[in-house]
Amino acid sequence: MDPPNSATMELGQYAYDLKYFTFNDLQVSAEREFLVREVARKVVGHAINQIGTPKTSALLEAQKETVVDCIVKSCSDKIKCLRDLDSKVFRIPSHVLQFQDIRLSHQYTSEDEEQRLEALEALKARYRENLVMQALLFLEEKQYEDMEDIIQEEMEFHSRIHETRSLYNLSKLPKFISQMSTSGQDIKKMSCDLPPSS
Repeated sequence: MDPPNSATMELGQYAYDLKYFTFNDLQVSAEREFLVREVARKVVGHAINQIGTPKTSALLEAQKETVVDCIVKSCSDKIKCLRDLDSKVFRIPSHVLQFQDIRLSHQYTSEDEEQRLEALEALKARYRENLVMQALLFLEEKQYEDMEDIIQEEMEFHSRIHETRSLYNLSKLPKFISQMSTSGQDIKKMSCDLPPSS
């Protein structure tokens, strides 16, 4: 006995899909092509009604199907692409189990159920941990946002110190500090003694 050829196998697959799933990719493609033809027919009919006169309407109606065929033919490349897409999208995988074959499916035992419950509890615990971590990260982000203004003020303060420092003669600063620490005089009074840079 000869092995079945690919066309027979394809036909068997189409019949299988249609029997158990009530559709196949050929049916979807055929319905789309039928709709394209019907839309083209309506468009041409509307155009005939718009431009037709009592004398020309019979002639236009006679040529209507020829024009529809030309429109459908001009769309054939795009329709072919869609047909190829249908064969990929609307194909039922061979591993899908039919209702009559349900006896072949894995029968779950009480041990399987216990394992699933344990896995579920572990996922719940992990979810709670993730919620806590998310809340902590949110609080940490809020703290950083709150510190942003303080850091900005510090940066401005350092910038002002740097600008002010350039106005003074820093070579005499150690002497000034040692005098201030030994005599304990008021810092405002002492700062008047610091000579500006020349």
